[in-house]
Amino acid sequence: MRIHQLAVNEAILSLHTGPAGLTSTEAERRLGEFGPNRVDPIRGTPVATRLFRAFAHFFALILWVAAGLAFIAESQEPGSGMRTLGLAILGVILVNGLFTFWQEYRAEHAMVIYGGPATLDGRRLEKITVKPDLSVEAEENAAIKMKIKE
Repeated sequence: MRIHQLAVNEAILSLHTGPAGLTSTEAERRLGEFGPNRVDPIRGTPVATRLFRAFAHFFALILWVAAGLAFIAESQEPGSGMRTLGLAILGVILVNGLFTFWQEYRAEHAMVIYGGPATLDGRRLEKITVKPDLSVEAEENAAIKMKIKE
């Protein structure tokens, strides 16, 4: 059953509740039967593992091979500039890996901060109307129009 596809009345009936919610007795019974209504936090991937993955994805592996080949070429023909190329490739790997790690870390951190507790199943039962007070903005706009006319 996909409760979000049901009409409000059908959803309420299927959950054996009412528009006002559960009674205290029923809420206590369900708490005892099903446990608290919460999402347990999932343990994240250790930082060391995420850092390793930043240097071991497909593109990075290709760069590691290229750096290795450049150093092998330098050992076969010293002074050909392949050592410099290998070091440059290692620099690209380092910058790319650190950038990838930092982006993923910040994205995960933002999800934790801005995501808050997740609501898995929810349904709005009534419509509310919000009317913003735009009087401050209207005064600012009037001041801008006055400056333009001057």
